[in-house]
Amino acid sequence: MERKLTKKYHFSVEGETEKWYLDWLKDNINQCNRSRYKVVMDCKVEKDPYKRAKKMVTTSKTEIWHLSDYESNDCFSRSTISSYY
Repeated sequence: MERKLTKKYHFSVEGETEKWYLDWLKDNINQCNRSRYKVVMDCKVEKDPYKRAKKMVTTSKTEIWHLSDYESNDCFSRSTISSYY
């Protein structure tokens, strides 16, 4: 069996549920015989994605993704999400 190249992904997530999902997704990708790569997910629970990005030390161009769930369209939820961007 041929050795797979590794791809690393960086995420900040709002809570444990999103982290569990990404861990589950990583495990499923890595167990799949058809996947072309082994994936590593550097996933931290952090409400503020900029805080997470500032803490990271990288030597190459890196994309960092922030995942959050959609709670509702009320004023509080919209203002909380838009404060990060």
